[in-house]
Amino acid sequence: MSSAPPGPKWRLFAWRAMQFEVPADWELGAADGDDRKGYCRLDDGKMTRLEVRWQKGPARGPVSEVTDRYLKTLSKRGRHEVPAHVRRNASRVRISDAETECFAWHGELDTTGLAVCCRRCGRISLVRVLNRRSESFRPVARRVLESFRDHGRDGLAPWSLLGFRFDVPERYTLTTYQLRAGRLEMDFRAKGVLASAVRVGLADIVLRERSLADWLKNDPVAVFGRGELTLADTAVRGHAGAQIEGMRRRLLRRFFSLVLRSELLRRVVKEPAIRCRAWRCEPSNSIYVARWLGPDKNLPEFETFANSFICHV
Repeated sequence: MSSAPPGPKWRLFAWRAMQFEVPADWELGAADGDDRKGYCRLDDGKMTRLEVRWQKGPARGPVSEVTDRYLKTLSKRGRHEVPAHVRRNASRVRISDAETECFAWHGELDTTGLAVCCRRCGRISLVRVLNRRSESFRPVARRVLESFRDHGRDGLAPWSLLGFRFDVPERYTLTTYQLRAGRLEMDFRAKGVLASAVRVGLADIVLRERSLADWLKNDPVAVFGRGELTLADTAVRGHAGAQIEGMRRRLLRRFFSLVLRSELLRRVVKEPAIRCRAWRCEPSNSIYVARWLGPDKNLPEFETFANSFICHV
């Protein structure tokens, strides 16, 4: 008697504080917008599996009206026409601190969706999971929707994509991200702070003829402009690593130092601290870099940020 095929492996996907448990082969296919309004899509290499749209601001009316407007918008696009019969409140999903409504229909692709109006953060989210008619998909769709969260916890927002997972303070905002040639780089900003999370694949090739410290000294990720920096080898979670510490030199402060030679004025014009921690993870064959620039008083945020990186499971 043959056993049932194993179910999908699951992992966390997190983007702009929104979080889902998804099958391991679903990955980011597209993203647009910012924290206030945007869109992201997850694909499995063959088709779109998950779409999310969000917008900050109080809902105009109950969540059912949010669903109405969304379904009307989808119908106007024509590409994924919504049939006349849409089941509402189907397999209802409840999320704490939020008003929700489920919707579902059968078509060329089956759709299971969820409208969410969060009472805590004021975000309106519309989530849609897609599957082929031939697939036994209801347990998968339900688990994905039930796992949805639209804000962080304990002041931290998780990020998890392409096998890269870390946390940033909720006040940090993603400003740019780049994915090229096996390198993922994400920049976050807050008042007076810049933080970057970087993962570089194929570490065995990148570091074939040089040390991690030599690579770090010559890579753009370690450049913050002029600064007084020290670089030292260190161990990070049992991996070989390197760390940069120092202060970024402001042009105005250099003027006070070199021309006016005023210690009082040099203290007034404070230099931001620079921290950069990098390590090579053999199990994932990747280099991970946590880079941070900001005031001394916020240095604990760097430790929280760098210590949250999960380089392999």
